[in-house]
Amino acid sequence: MKNQSLLLTFLVGSLWLGINVSASSAFASNQSSSYDFPVKDRKGNEKILVSVPDAQIVIMGSAGANSLKINLLDALNDEAMVQTRDGQIEVIAKEKSKEKWGAPLSAKKRVIEISGATLPLEIHLFEGNVTVNKWDKDVLVQIQKGKLVSKGGSGHLTAHVQKGDVLIQDHTGKISLDSYAAKVSIQDLTGDLDLENFSGESIIEKAKGYLSLSQGSGVTKVLTSQGTLQFENNKGIFTSQAFNGRIEGKTQEGPVTVQMAKETEINMKSQAGKVTVKAVPGQGTLLSLFTTEGDIYLPGYLKVSRDSNGKSFRGRMRGDAQKGSVVVRSQTGAIVVQ
Repeated sequence: MKNQSLLLTFLVGSLWLGINVSASSAFASNQSSSYDFPVKDRKGNEKILVSVPDAQIVIMGSAGANSLKINLLDALNDEAMVQTRDGQIEVIAKEKSKEKWGAPLSAKKRVIEISGATLPLEIHLFEGNVTVNKWDKDVLVQIQKGKLVSKGGSGHLTAHVQKGDVLIQDHTGKISLDSYAAKVSIQDLTGDLDLENFSGESIIEKAKGYLSLSQGSGVTKVLTSQGTLQFENNKGIFTSQAFNGRIEGKTQEGPVTVQMAKETEINMKSQAGKVTVKAVPGQGTLLSLFTTEGDIYLPGYLKVSRDSNGKSFRGRMRGDAQKGSVVVRSQTGAIVVQ
């Protein structure tokens, strides 16, 4: 085994980064390179950039750490390099063309490990998996096909995942996420959410903040959350259970089902999609419903009015609490209140 150690010190503006680089290889299939960056006197323009065609990337932040460590394992030891430029630490492919990159990820193992001090982070992958743990700076991840996992993070998380899986848990801060056909799960969020998932499945559970959701033909579920929920639905299936706060939404053809909490206020519009609202029993929810060509279905003790403009109802359901309100307008879609 041959070991090499090289110490590089450089100055970018008034930022000093000390780099310690070591490489070792016992066999061709077990290679690694390690880079250590003691970070001092940060000026705010530093960040980490990772751009490779495919890899498995594991990131672990450490509060209070004063150095950043990067490991390139297995095939990446030869196929990627680490460099610094204008305060930016870069992990990039030596050959950027995916056609010249070599064997696909399934046949060739490529691993990047990043740990220690946290900096703003930007990752670009064509295919692969990214796992981010306890990172307290802004993160941008772009994956064409693969999986993103983020746990215990804070700051603004921005993700673009065309196909694959996204799991975000225990996040504090804003999340901006768009996908074409990903399976998305967001749990225990404290912060705002901007989510577009065209044809995938999205489950948001125990979120607190301003939630803006958009879907084309997929499935979206919002469970046990609070704040403000705003959604746009085309042909998908949208469900909300026990949301405490205000819900505003539009649907074209897809069905919408909302199970109210005690303090829920609902304002929805539908073109042709069926809207079903499950009110809290005995709460005396205020209803304001109107459809031009559709139907309105209510409990037997409430009577729907009909005139030349359409069908409507305005009044309260049974109950003394007089909490919650429901406003629904539709063109041809049915309105159901239970």
